Amino acid sequence: MNGTPGLRCVLLPCAGPHTWAVPQDCIAEIVTMTGSVSGHLGWRGCEVPVYGPDNYPIDTATDALAATTAIFVVFFGLRGRGCDYWAVRLQGHGLTSTELSESAIEDRPDLLLPGFLAAFTLAGKTCQVPDLPFLQSQVAAATDAG
Repeated sequence: MNGTPGLRCVLLPCAGPHTWAVPQDCIAEIVTMTGSVSGHLGWRGCEVPVYGPDNYPIDTATDALAATTAIFVVFFGLRGRGCDYWAVRLQGHGLTSTELSESAIEDRPDLLLPGFLAAFTLAGKTCQVPDLPFLQSQVAAATDAG
């Protein structure tokens, strides 16, 4: 990259072995919630739909705090797409902000999951780049159906 800075992103440890890599500008806030959250979380006077658990199950066997404390990432939604904000629950450790450079990542299209735009490995960890507009539409559709 000839000294050109890489892309700054946030690595989000989601359910199971999945780590999402997203631009920081897509994130409205990272919040800690106590108590049970099912389908929606109360955030800044809004009811924000949560991606999962049907789409992205929470493994309570490996998450001792699942019933009492949870960390959520609230995303900015695209206007006119069913919800102005939506959230995903984080699970495990590894929430970090990092700069991606071509030399540090290995493109892994063979590991790409449905609903994601790209997959790569970084320091031995597989990261998925989510299709945020698509996932937002999935959240909005699930909310309308519920």
